[in-house]
Formats: sequence, C-alpha cells, structure tokens
Amino acid sequence: MRKILTILAGLLFLVSLSSCINLNKEMNFTQNYTYAVKLQDKDAEKEVVDFIESYFMNGSKRPSYFGKIHDVTEKAGLYFQECVTAPEVTNYFSSCIQDEKDYIVLESYISSEHGDCWVGTWSWQWSNKDQRMVN
Repeated sequence: MRKILTILAGLLFLVSLSSCINLNKEMNFTQNYTYAVKLQDKDAEKEVVDFIESYFMNGSKRPSYFGKIHDVTEKAGLYFQECVTAPEVTNYFSSCIQDEKDYIVLESYISSEHGDCWVGTWSWQWSNKDQRMVN
C-alpha cells in the first residue's frame, strides 16, 4: 500500500511540475469576457446585453497577446480597466441602473491553449452607481 501511495505521489508531482512549466512559457492569449446583467426593466436589460456582446465580445475589444502569462495578465488588466472606464461605457451602464436590485457585472479573462486565466471584474450596481474593479 505504501508503495502505491509513493508512486501516486510521484505521478502527482510530475503532473504539477509540467503544469508549472507552462506558466513560464511564452504563448498566444486572447482577451475574452463574461457578463451578468439583471435589470428590472427587461427592455433595458436586453439593450445592455446587446451592447456588451457587440462592444466587448464581438467588437475590437478582444486583443491578442503573446508572452508569459504574468506579463500578459498585467497588460490585459490595464486594457480591461481602460475599456470599462471609458466614458461611453460608464455613463451608459450607470444610466441603466434604476433600481436597487439592478446590477451589471463584466469579467475579463485571457485564454490560451492551456486554459483560461481571470484578469478582473468590474460591476455597476445601485448601491454605488459607479464602477468598481476587483483585481
């Protein structure tokens, strides 16, 4: 039994080591987004969803990067912050928040052949009607 556990621990170590090697490898990444929208006004909710999908998901706000994950995450975070603090975005989303139960949440992540890596989250809600970023 001890021998089997030793072998399994060794295999787990090798798998972990191979995963860490990819962290320091230069790769191609693409910036992507997910969102959650809950507005009491369903017409406004549909408009916000359409805006997010056209502006962030299907528009030019999905740059590609090449580099190590740490460097790319930093660049993507700065780009994400620049995008969500643009006046046309903040003014529009803030104007859509009309009820204390309303919220708009936008999350950014970078994707590579090895999976996704979270970049940041920005939210608009009634309690602060302004944006906040979580890093």
